[in-house]
Formats: sequence, C-alpha cells, structure tokens
Amino acid sequence: MARQDLNSKDWQSEVEGLEAIVRLIIYHQDIILSDIESLVGSLVHECKNLRSQVTRAALQTLVILFWALGK
Repeated sequence: MARQDLNSKDWQSEVEGLEAIVRLIIYHQDIILSDIESLVGSLVHECKNLRSQVTRAALQTLVILFWALGK
C-alpha cells in the first residue's frame, strides 16, 4: 500500500506513502530489507520531485532509513 501511494500522481498521497515507509522502517525492518534496492531507488526518485514537501519527506525518510539500518 505504501508503494502504491509512493507511485501516485497526487503529491499528498506520495507524502502519506513516505510516512508509511518510515513506520515500516521503524517497526518492520524485515519487510524493508527484502526490497531495499527498489525502495532506495524510489526514494531517490522522490528526492528529485518538484514539490518541496515531497522532496523534504523523501530526504527525511532516507535519513531515517540510514539511521535505522546503517550503511
């Protein structure tokens, strides 16, 4: 569901998807680790979004990802 929100055309849905990914990073790291390469690619793509709220949320999500999982 978070992946669908992340791939949405609506910027508010994208931000909600990023928030869901943060919750998964914190509480269900096993789910994140199973698809980490695709997730990082999606996050990097969202960092280039023209909507500043989406870009900020994507950067914050990457920070939390590296904080929680390390390099």
